[in-house]
Amino acid sequence: MITTRMTPRLLPTAGLALTLMLGSMIGAKAATIEFQEDFSGASEGGYSPGSSGGTGVIGGTQFKVLTGDVDVIGPANYTCVANAAIKCVDLIGSSGQGTIQSTVGIDLHAGDTYTISYTDVLQGFATGSSPSLAYTVSLGSHVFPASSVPSVAVMSFMFTASVDELGALLTFATIGNIDNVHGPVISGITVSSVAATPIPAALPLFASALGGLGFVGWRRRKSARSAA
Repeated sequence: MITTRMTPRLLPTAGLALTLMLGSMIGAKAATIEFQEDFSGASEGGYSPGSSGGTGVIGGTQFKVLTGDVDVIGPANYTCVANAAIKCVDLIGSSGQGTIQSTVGIDLHAGDTYTISYTDVLQGFATGSSPSLAYTVSLGSHVFPASSVPSVAVMSFMFTASVDELGALLTFATIGNIDNVHGPVISGITVSSVAATPIPAALPLFASALGGLGFVGWRRRKSARSAA
């Protein structure tokens, strides 16, 4: 009798434990900030690959200029349409298309999900007007096409890494050019990640044991009915 009573108690307890384990696996996980840049440490003005002693580094930031030139603008110089109190980067300087790349690498891990987000606007044109300018955003081997228009937008690109990629660099590269003055103006760059949730090594064994308990209980109930 004691064994017969224990079986139905064991099953709900084991089922509850399995439910809690599965819940912990699929529950939302907090994002980790991998990279942030608001350009607040930069001096306003133009930058090119020859800046900072030929390194192209935009002083006070985690970016350098690879090609063309870019302008850091802010409260003292034109102001950023997205927020007049902050600093931002116009990807097209006085000589045309510019490309900036992070000086700090980000380690991408297979199975983890990454989100690149920032604010974008094609500054210098009336809000809602028709001009647009294409550019690309890339993090390591992951490349995303983007388009800047004369309306402030929060841009976001998400991907899950299929393989490990250590030291991946974040790059913004203009493709088109309207007038050598107005280009995509970006600010508030953030790269965040959410780690993959591993399946507990004991889960398959636990599920197998739970199935075994269920089978034993079924056999005992069947035997009890037959004996009756």
